[in-house]
Amino acid sequence: MINKLDKSSTSDWPTNFDIQYEVSGLKFSTYSSLAVLEHHWRNAEQDHNTTYFQTYDWCESWFNTVGNDQNITPMIVVIHNEFDEFIALLPFQLRPGKFGHVLEWLTAPQLIYGYGIFSKAALTTTGMQSLDIALPSILQHIKVSHVHLANLPAKMCNADHPFLLHSNARDADTTTFVKLQSDYDALLLAKRSSDSRKNIRWRDSKIAGAGELTIDEVWDSKALNELFSDQAARLAEAGISDPTDGQVRNFFHKLLSCSSKSLSVLRVAIDDRGIASLLLAKHNDVVVDLMTSLANTDLRRHSPGDLAMRKSIELACKQGFKSFDFSIGAAAYKTAWIDETISLHHIVRGVTIAGYLSSMRILAKLALKRVVKNNPSLKSIAYSVRRLLKSRSH
Repeated sequence: MINKLDKSSTSDWPTNFDIQYEVSGLKFSTYSSLAVLEHHWRNAEQDHNTTYFQTYDWCESWFNTVGNDQNITPMIVVIHNEFDEFIALLPFQLRPGKFGHVLEWLTAPQLIYGYGIFSKAALTTTGMQSLDIALPSILQHIKVSHVHLANLPAKMCNADHPFLLHSNARDADTTTFVKLQSDYDALLLAKRSSDSRKNIRWRDSKIAGAGELTIDEVWDSKALNELFSDQAARLAEAGISDPTDGQVRNFFHKLLSCSSKSLSVLRVAIDDRGIASLLLAKHNDVVVDLMTSLANTDLRRHSPGDLAMRKSIELACKQGFKSFDFSIGAAAYKTAWIDETISLHHIVRGVTIAGYLSSMRILAKLALKRVVKNNPSLKSIAYSVRRLLKSRSH
């Protein structure tokens, strides 16, 4: 049973919500303003379980750049229990489509994890059972053509995703983690063989011998632009369009300027010219590799990306982080480090007739992507076709 709530019955969270209702003892408050929630949101992301992609800085920076450009409407759902205890904050968005709005995670498609901010109680067996009603209840109060909640991690914060039972498609990609320790040298010894470490020293010496080697963590727009340019050039070699063009770059620049300094660039340079860079995000105990770029130089054959990755892991160990998230990507030099692999899932559901057709197209694309990614021959053909089409477009 669904009961409308009066504003007076809320907890200390802001009362200027768009709509509020109660279902089976859970109180749902929906907001379209991020700014109204900033104070409570920032507290929640520090006190409860979440990922970097649900932090206020990430979501606000994205909405005021990419989101505004795409006419996105935020839909932030805050859930409390019958005792007014915080249960979850779910950052959604309504994206205008040809046949109506689409319900997505806020900041899609730039996010890596589709998640929320969940209390510890919400991630217990009992808590997740009570949250089973959340998504169906939310859908009763909005008008959308279909739902596409992408990249749900099967496991996060030592618990299954509360919405995993609603998923109906698995992504072709996975994400990977390494568990860190304070002693980086001990970690390297455990993860890389004697022959591998010998090869590392040889390759590193070749890079260092090319000029003055500097390795720095920076919060600099110039370094970020260099990373974007190098990545765009490298992707173009494979026939892939630049995913950071336009407002996406403005988003990352805005995020880089946040006072929290949660975003940084780990830059490896020879004679002050970057040869490899990692875009790093930090939240609570985790460092995430958001993006890796390599300059088009002869030094690429000595794996400067591996050097940048190792230095990023070493820095994370020294700074006291517990995990390093390699995110999506299958570079060979990551393999030896991996402690955990997390599968990603999608919730794709039609609401209207047109929405059902759109959902079928999304599910078909996801299925095709899985087939191609798991078949080396098809994957090679797909890359060749993509490069050919890219060359013909110029």
